[in-house]
Amino acid sequence: MNPLVELYRITKELHGLLSEPVQQEKRDALIEAINRFLDEREQLISDIKPPYTEEEQKLGTEVVQMNVFIDDKLESLKNDIQQDIANQKKRKTSTTKYINPYQSAPADGMFFDKKK
Repeated sequence: MNPLVELYRITKELHGLLSEPVQQEKRDALIEAINRFLDEREQLISDIKPPYTEEEQKLGTEVVQMNVFIDDKLESLKNDIQQDIANQKKRKTSTTKYINPYQSAPADGMFFDKKK
């Protein structure tokens, strides 16, 4: 099969996968599927060689347009994951401070009298 046609098919599947809303519980499976699709695309892109027919140029243009959408969705997914990690760190620190409030008490408020 023509590598460009296969690249178009995989890009279309990835586009469809990212078009659906991301559910928090299924995010790990989604990331695995995205990685699999991206690995397959990377291999196919290296196999594509010019010269291109008119049909292949049309497919290539559509792939580029879908890539813009895919890039935006991947960036959004990355930002969501970063936000979740930051919230988790904040929650962890709050829990630690709640359990032992004097563990990280500031040292200010101390006064040393140097008079004789």
